[in-house]
Amino acid sequence: MALINPQVTVALAGIVYAYYLRSYDLLVSEDPLFLRKHQYILLNSSFEESKPFLPPDLEKGKPTGTTLTGCFAGFSAVAGMVAETGVRSADEHSEAFVVHQLGAIRATRWGKLRDDDLRLIGLRVRAAREWIVLSAGSAGLRTELADATIGLLSLARRSDLLAALDRRDWKNVWSAVTVGDLIALADEYLKRFKLDPHPSPVFPALRRCVDGNDGSRLHWLGPTLGPLNNCGHTHLMRLAPYEHFEGFLQPARIAARSSEFKLYLAEFFDRNGLPADLMAAVAEPLALQLFRGLRITDLRDWHSVQAAFSRLDATMLQDAMPADHRPER
Repeated sequence: MALINPQVTVALAGIVYAYYLRSYDLLVSEDPLFLRKHQYILLNSSFEESKPFLPPDLEKGKPTGTTLTGCFAGFSAVAGMVAETGVRSADEHSEAFVVHQLGAIRATRWGKLRDDDLRLIGLRVRAAREWIVLSAGSAGLRTELADATIGLLSLARRSDLLAALDRRDWKNVWSAVTVGDLIALADEYLKRFKLDPHPSPVFPALRRCVDGNDGSRLHWLGPTLGPLNNCGHTHLMRLAPYEHFEGFLQPARIAARSSEFKLYLAEFFDRNGLPADLMAAVAEPLALQLFRGLRITDLRDWHSVQAAFSRLDATMLQDAMPADHRPER
């Protein structure tokens, strides 16, 4: 057992590496010993520092080259770091956002998602938008909307939303809410209105979809929230407003909170009638396209990140689509 232990360790670790890493990652393709160099405990350190189950990390500048250290709990975070090393980021401040978004994409089991999951996301976004539009002409709906956005949006962004709604300034209305906000707002609508206050085909369609889909698979579309709840799995849940995480010294919290590209992608797929089984092939290439064009003002500029996600379009999808999925011209 002692003699085969190194080979068994490498074989088992290789399964985890294969799940999270890609052959085109520079650290993988350029270093044939990358897997074998994994350090589960820190070498040449004190007893206290060499305790097991250290959080995973990417150690650079070692004599043996870049090495992964620590255990495999929360490994998606370092998977994002490995992926980011081969990306020419558009902005020096975007590293944390790139790392957490790519890590969340690689932690996703895309095969679990179905077409009706994308439809549920699309209907939730449309229902929330419908509620906002109808609130411009209904005092009762506006009151409920104002109440529902408490805690969902920051005080400043909530004020901007309601003021723009009163002015019918739709550009600023939609800039005040993200896709993640709209998805949470749709849940509030269903809780508050057992009967639809205004006739609209969107609300009945959402209720029918909810009756047939409990939304349990939508967690695969959420971010990995390791910096927020110490869990490396993907979670789609209602969180505090983005602004709550801006004040933390390290940008990891706001970067994890803002890693919502998969939600934008799911809504885009539903709006264009695309199948869920195509998402795995295009998610990372599309995210990289958006990040290459990203310009942010500082380490916590989540506004620009969300705006970049909203620029997803058919041309970008065509460029990212595998050759065997592209339509013949």
